[in-house]
Amino acid sequence: MIISPSAISPYRIATYQSGGGTPPFSFGNALRFDGINDYVSLITSVPNVTQQTMSWWSRLYGTTGLGYFFSTSHPSGTNREGLRWDGRTGATYGEIGYFDGGSPLNSIYTAPTPTDWHHFQMVRNGTSFTFYVNGVSVYSATITNMSDREIAKFGFLGSNYFMGDMQEIAIWQNVLGDATSAGLGYNSGNGNFATDMGLGTPNRYYRCNGTSGDSTLVDEGSDLIDGNLLNFDTAACWITR
Repeated sequence: MIISPSAISPYRIATYQSGGGTPPFSFGNALRFDGINDYVSLITSVPNVTQQTMSWWSRLYGTTGLGYFFSTSHPSGTNREGLRWDGRTGATYGEIGYFDGGSPLNSIYTAPTPTDWHHFQMVRNGTSFTFYVNGVSVYSATITNMSDREIAKFGFLGSNYFMGDMQEIAIWQNVLGDATSAGLGYNSGNGNFATDMGLGTPNRYYRCNGTSGDSTLVDEGSDLIDGNLLNFDTAACWITR
């Protein structure tokens, strides 16, 4: 099922209230993926658990990218899956879909104005999967093959690289529901976005707040598991939001 932007209008998040695609608050810098070969490899994959919430901000740029926010791996190294945002010009521009490792892409959502910043949240509770955009639940499904997967990379799956910006990637090993997603989507705090919500320290918290020359995506969560920037131009990939 694809829910169109009009189905959740009017948008309450500050992004749309201001009309400019940038909330009137700052999270610091963001990490830009070039859509060619940039990706982040986590030093240790996010452990597989039965309950998990992943929250992040992102936007597309350009019109040629067909990339993944993240990709997972099976402990054996096979059967990867991921969440993709289509940045190519055409009918599917802005479409978000889920690839489960074997079947065709499952369409989830057509995002409003992909070049604006949006808040995304993915929640897994056992085999139940729920996806939120800007604090609104837009998709839910049962995905049975999630039970043995670990998040391993940001911005890459197969030969498809993400072409856009990411920031404030937070992962909790529990379920954060509708009210929390709305709060994350509408939050107008300043910096330390996820922890400012009073949700406790995430297990993984990648603020993407590096500066020129940094080649590490620092984990400010409780796990303290950093990621390595691979193929990035580290003098240009850290951008001001």
